[in-house]
Amino acid sequence: MDRLPDQFRERLQSRALYGGPYKPEEGCAAIQRRAYEVGIALSPMQAAEMASSLGQDPLLIALHEPDKAVRSDAVISRFITRSLQRTAASVEDGLGLSNFKDALSRLANVMLEQRVLSPRWSDLQRWFPDDNKMALQALGRLASRRELIRRDPQGDDDILAFRHDRVRDQLLSEAIASGLQTGTLSHSVLAEPFYAELVGTALLADRNIGHSWVTQVREANPLALFHALKLFREPSVELHQAILAEIEVWLVDPVTFDQRNSHLLWAVQQKLAETDSPLVLQLTKRMRQKSWPVVQARFRNGDAQAGALFCTMVGPGSKAEWRDQLIDHATAHYGARIITDLDQMLRTLPPGEQRIGALNLAGHLGMPVFAASIANAWTTNTHLPEELSAFIWAAARCGSNDPASLLEPICTAWAALPEERNTKGAPESRYEIAETEVQWAMAREGLPSTVIHYFITRAELEDLASPITYMLHGLDHPDVMEFLVRSATARLRYDFSTLCEPWDVHRRRGRKLGPASLARLRDIWLDVNQEVDVRCRSICLWGGSAEVADLDTLRKIEPTSPLYKDAIRIRMLLGDPDSHTGFQAMLAAGQRRSYWWQFARHVCSPDFLRSLDAELARRGQETTREWYQEGSGLDNFLSEIIQRLPSSEAEVLLDRHWEHLRFSYLFTAAALFVSTPLTCQLVAQSISKCPEPRQLLRFLGGHYGLVWEGHGPRAALKQLESLTPYLEHLGEVDILQLWTHCNRMGFHAWRQKHLDQYVSTKYRIRHGLDDDALSKGLDDIVAKRHGYIHHWIEQFEERGDSPRRAVMVVTAWLRGRQTLEALKVAAEVIVSLGARADLGLLDLKAIEPADAAAKVLADSCFALFRRSLQ
Repeated sequence: MDRLPDQFRERLQSRALYGGPYKPEEGCAAIQRRAYEVGIALSPMQAAEMASSLGQDPLLIALHEPDKAVRSDAVISRFITRSLQRTAASVEDGLGLSNFKDALSRLANVMLEQRVLSPRWSDLQRWFPDDNKMALQALGRLASRRELIRRDPQGDDDILAFRHDRVRDQLLSEAIASGLQTGTLSHSVLAEPFYAELVGTALLADRNIGHSWVTQVREANPLALFHALKLFREPSVELHQAILAEIEVWLVDPVTFDQRNSHLLWAVQQKLAETDSPLVLQLTKRMRQKSWPVVQARFRNGDAQAGALFCTMVGPGSKAEWRDQLIDHATAHYGARIITDLDQMLRTLPPGEQRIGALNLAGHLGMPVFAASIANAWTTNTHLPEELSAFIWAAARCGSNDPASLLEPICTAWAALPEERNTKGAPESRYEIAETEVQWAMAREGLPSTVIHYFITRAELEDLASPITYMLHGLDHPDVMEFLVRSATARLRYDFSTLCEPWDVHRRRGRKLGPASLARLRDIWLDVNQEVDVRCRSICLWGGSAEVADLDTLRKIEPTSPLYKDAIRIRMLLGDPDSHTGFQAMLAAGQRRSYWWQFARHVCSPDFLRSLDAELARRGQETTREWYQEGSGLDNFLSEIIQRLPSSEAEVLLDRHWEHLRFSYLFTAAALFVSTPLTCQLVAQSISKCPEPRQLLRFLGGHYGLVWEGHGPRAALKQLESLTPYLEHLGEVDILQLWTHCNRMGFHAWRQKHLDQYVSTKYRIRHGLDDDALSKGLDDIVAKRHGYIHHWIEQFEERGDSPRRAVMVVTAWLRGRQTLEALKVAAEVIVSLGARADLGLLDLKAIEPADAAAKVLADSCFALFRRSLQ
């Protein structure tokens, strides 16, 4: 493009589309695909980390060669070099390759010293004096190509932006490496916590860096050594050995574990949790505290005991994808060792928390090899009541070869539990076992078919019929679906509609059944030889996952069929306008009107609109004209349908029937939500005549879609504006719901202008609207009465408050308390929301003991410098 005349090049660039980075899941898939093509198996965690190290950049991922032991920084460096070569070959203004390299090097060095990662173009003009105009010219040429850097307009100036952060960081690390090689790197850059990864990468650059620098890095920025270890994994050259030696020196130094280094030590442990190296197990043994990242680091590198502890911390029922990725990664690299060690642990561990973790891990792995050790643990050792869920989970996942032998003794103990807890703190009841952790885990990870068949057979006995049915109902398997529709009888504790809920995509958190399960249910309800009840339950369960493509089949079901009602209901849920005839037939037959109108919310057609008009007219003939009418189920659905209509159609209906609708708080809320001048005028007229306007505006939050996600349309600014004349009439709960909704939607300015003044004292205290309330919250945190500092901090973002407010509140509070515990709390706030200049606000000489306060300040300094350069 640089060879084109300026006029054409500028015209092309103005119309060009520049592709952005992959989404994380796309980058991970691309890396795995590239690896698969050359016969390499990468765990999802490895692929995700590799894609992240390449900035999710499609071009860099395409250039990466997974079959070669090339680090991501080398890929980026090679890309930068080739880009500069292409640029040098394309320009004709006297700039050569050396000019472009020199310009980027100068830029990187001044960015490091100035601690500015997104400089303005005016900054560059100031940084590069007249004798360096060629460097500025070279940067301008590179920016015009947009391959490495670009100029993004921002106000009256331009921001110099990089292709992405990884390109920027590579240039910065190369500048640091050059400084290490020549001995010109400043100590302030070397010791900068924010630059730890850059320094660690620079150490490994092929620059013949002297080993004396490794010692200096250990003294100034030890985290950089651990990043270098993450990159080289195992020592292969003398420099690697020198880095390991300095890491050992740091770990044996008692000062390392002093309070002043708490955040540094945590950062080191997190770095080890990202590292694949046989050295990690040895290094983490030196850690005096087995923190969360230490457990992750050890499990990642093959420690089965750490894996069991990890699976104690995160139960099998939790939706933790990172947990699953870590398990997959550890077993992909150390599977044989983990299997052997875990099998031995199951055989020898005494009852208790650690054995629960081992059972949970065995369940995640789901390998039949653990069946014997699980059986041995059950039969040879006593087992605690709190272990039963873990035994069910592990045996169900690992017992595919002979499920009856393994599971029957465990189920016998399960059946012996009481149906309900007798006292508070007692072990789980028979039903609680089925309703919580085990059921969630099975729904997510599945069960072997042989185990499913065992449970289905075992459910024929009365003692566990209901618990097993509920435990299995979230499992997407055709045999489970058939079991549900055939076994749902009055003897079960759970209504059949409850068993359908997970598989109804129209509900919150509803999931779609897989093809095999849908096909099995479809075969059952299409088979006229099946029992009518079984067919009806089958189409009901199937219908929650039905698609528009299924409408042709559903339309063929005749009115005389026992499935007709369900077919009409499903068609309405799918938005079928042709379902109107059946809908009218249901109403004419005297079916529950509110039941059928609830499904009309999903259909938009002239026929349904005319029916809605008629239904409102019918309501006008039957209802009384009294204020504050209690909302019926039918009114709930009719008012929501009006809210969903285009405003032009909604206002016509409201105006036509307002004579009787105006007495109902449901239709008052609908008219306000429609928010046209006419509907707002209708409400104003009603409010002016209503004896108690507050009663006519009650429960408004629920009918504005503020309480339940997916329940009706959500209020936008237009709908909120229509409320402004009536805010003084709203109850405190409705005000709070509006206030919370504004925070969730980012309407902070509107909320501050209109709502904050109406929030009640109770909620002002709870949500930190006043400085005094925030100070009291800090007092409660210090006294450990309730609350956590991270929650106190998060509320500022939720409220749309400036971080400066948090800093000012906490420093004023600290001056009034001047205790060590108050200093620790205030330091957390400054570290999270403050700037580097704010650290001085913590330096209060009156806080005793002075040495402990100094350690808190030193620790906070590292943490804040690690988070931000500003």
